Amino acid sequence: MGDHEEIQEEYELNEVEDNLHGSVGSRLSLFAKEFGFGRGKWDSNIALKIPKDCYHGLVIHPSGRWYRMWVSMIFVWSVCSTFVTPLEFGFFRGLPEHLQDLDCAQAVFLADVVLQFFVAYRDAHTFKLVYDRKCIAMHYLKGSFALDLLGCFPWDAIYKGTGHIELIRYFLWIRIYRARKIMDFFKKAEKDIRINYLCTRIAKLIMVELYCTHTAACVFYYLATTVPRRMRAPRGSGA
Repeated sequence: MGDHEEIQEEYELNEVEDNLHGSVGSRLSLFAKEFGFGRGKWDSNIALKIPKDCYHGLVIHPSGRWYRMWVSMIFVWSVCSTFVTPLEFGFFRGLPEHLQDLDCAQAVFLADVVLQFFVAYRDAHTFKLVYDRKCIAMHYLKGSFALDLLGCFPWDAIYKGTGHIELIRYFLWIRIYRARKIMDFFKKAEKDIRINYLCTRIAKLIMVELYCTHTAACVFYYLATTVPRRMRAPRGSGA
């Protein structure tokens, strides 16, 4: 009997209150109770529960409502930038006057670079959100800061100001790095139980196929209009 009681105590499970609604907010409430965060910071009437002081101390919680709206806007701009970059590289030797406004969109991404210094991140080892400003800055500086900043440079204006040096135009491809925001969006959508997984995969596949075809067409047009005629294969050759 003694051994049986010890086994029961060893494998005893804690009962969880059956008051979940199947939403992300309910799971966050459960974690809040489990780790003792307190009930005062969590509102029980919203689907996605985040601390009310998520913007305290100029540090932005990544699940804050306004920040999520900002991320959605950056996602739309990233899609536009990812498709426009190959087009700008392949078809234009410097943007014409009626398309100069396309370069003004880089100000939005520059604002996002500044904002990243204030957004808390989740530590890869402890899985806890880090709110320390110095740690946030160092984490971003060691990550994608350099590529994000270089992508915001007005390469079209630099190309024209340096006497149309062709090498400068190749720096436009740095902006392709913004495609990671699109991939992050699809990764989150695939994990969201409210969205049909099959539809998400189909949309992702269509997006990848369209982008690869678009980029290849722009590159081939660039090669056809840039490669010197003497380097091309003769018409009568089998190449």
